[in-house]
Amino acid sequence: MTQNERLDFLLHYLIKERKEYENIRVLDSHSEKQRYLRSLMNVRPPLPVSAEFLSVQDAYLSERLVERGVTRFQDLTPVQPGLYLWRGDITTLAADTIVNAANSGMLGCFVPCHGCIDNAIHTYAGVQLRLECSGLMKRQGHKEEPGRAKITKAYNLPCRYVLHTIGPVIGDAVAVSDRRLLADCYRSCLDLAARHGLHSVAFCCISTGEFRFPNELAAQVAIQTVIQWQRENPNQIEVIFNVFKERDYDIYEKLLRADRKTQYEIKTADAIVIGAGAGLSASAGFTYTGERFEKFFGDFIEKYGLSDMYSGGFYPFETLEEHWAYWSRYIYINRYMDAPKPIYNELLRLVDGKDYFVLTTNVDHCFQKAGFDKSRLFYTQGDYGLWQCSKPCHQKTYHNETVVRKMLDKQENRKIPGKLVPYCPVCGAPMAMNLRTDMTFVEDEGWHNAARRYEDFLRRHTGLHILFLELGVGSNTPAIIKYPFWKMTYQNPKTVYACINLGEAVCPDAIAKQSICINTDLAGVITALKEAKNEA
Repeated sequence: MTQNERLDFLLHYLIKERKEYENIRVLDSHSEKQRYLRSLMNVRPPLPVSAEFLSVQDAYLSERLVERGVTRFQDLTPVQPGLYLWRGDITTLAADTIVNAANSGMLGCFVPCHGCIDNAIHTYAGVQLRLECSGLMKRQGHKEEPGRAKITKAYNLPCRYVLHTIGPVIGDAVAVSDRRLLADCYRSCLDLAARHGLHSVAFCCISTGEFRFPNELAAQVAIQTVIQWQRENPNQIEVIFNVFKERDYDIYEKLLRADRKTQYEIKTADAIVIGAGAGLSASAGFTYTGERFEKFFGDFIEKYGLSDMYSGGFYPFETLEEHWAYWSRYIYINRYMDAPKPIYNELLRLVDGKDYFVLTTNVDHCFQKAGFDKSRLFYTQGDYGLWQCSKPCHQKTYHNETVVRKMLDKQENRKIPGKLVPYCPVCGAPMAMNLRTDMTFVEDEGWHNAARRYEDFLRRHTGLHILFLELGVGSNTPAIIKYPFWKMTYQNPKTVYACINLGEAVCPDAIAKQSICINTDLAGVITALKEAKNEA
């Protein structure tokens, strides 16, 4: 049987199968016949089919695959170890498994010749795929939930298996829960592939089509999630990010190659200036809401309805005993406890051997606790480990660790003993935290010495190749880190500005050619950069 004869047989079978199709007139054009066949296969319900039909269909699809061409995973070139970027038709890729962005019914797309990946995969796999999916769903007894994955055979596709996952559908805006669900899609697929002993997985752009997830944000979630999974499960699965549109290719290429460019700049820079904001500590696990806040401040939350740790520090407690009971816990967990995640330690190893300086608005002392050289640190906004006079009557600060630990140990019913309340040794006014909240902030001798060391560092490296590495800096205090970094980059053509910050990685057009913007979570990027340095 020739390919034309197979095509005619399949059309005749499917038209004859349904009484309502008996008046369909098929044009003589070969391309029109192919469109008719695809349409009929798309709308066909998951009903039994004859062995003869399957035999002819499989032969037809096999020949169609030869016509369309096959790309072998082994012939692809990685952009990073274990990561590939390939633009092409995923139904022609010979990998262990490909990922289908399915819908909750899990039966494929029923819209004739629709342009979605679900439609294409079911078309070129053959009717057996819908039949297997139908069996899975009948056994499950309910629609598939977003973020999960199922595995089926690939039938007439060149891959071995198909992983089906349901991404989030976006309404007016992307919520945090949407990001989590999309990340769950990637993790579920990789977990399932690992359980089946598969070593190569090709992901399409999940949720970016009809489900309206913004393309760049979806790519950020995809890359971050996959890299994190590979780091937790080394040498198990290689991942291909498959794109079909040029726009998506450009997005993925920029994101995947940004890590390499940053790595190169770290390696070649004469000096590195790290500018760190709250996002860095948040990535390290120093979160001010949620489980951590509830764990340490449950009694205060219950009484006062506090919504987060930071705003709670400004609550007008009735007594100083209660005020310092709150603040002693606050200080202890954010200044004297280690961060839950080792991002600061990894950052130190990343710049080890380089001439660096750290400028930070963080007040949690994480840099010093991780082992950064104290003489290369400038805490511009204060330190949780210091007190000052609340007036202030003099420009001096005081270390608080010993008293804070006593406060923590002795407090009862949200209060510390009155004798532990700190007062200024000069004027007798209550002490306050050394945090820049208004004009009363004390810039003591240590603060001014650090400022001078920072100015001297910049002066010594004037005109040299400097990497300004901005990490987790938001828009609350841009004049301290962000704007000066932009200005100094503009003034020195040898300088490079690298910004890593989820949702806020931007730069002015004037320095775009000197900039690297990585719009994703800090932890994954820093870990990847550190590991790449170790491998090199």
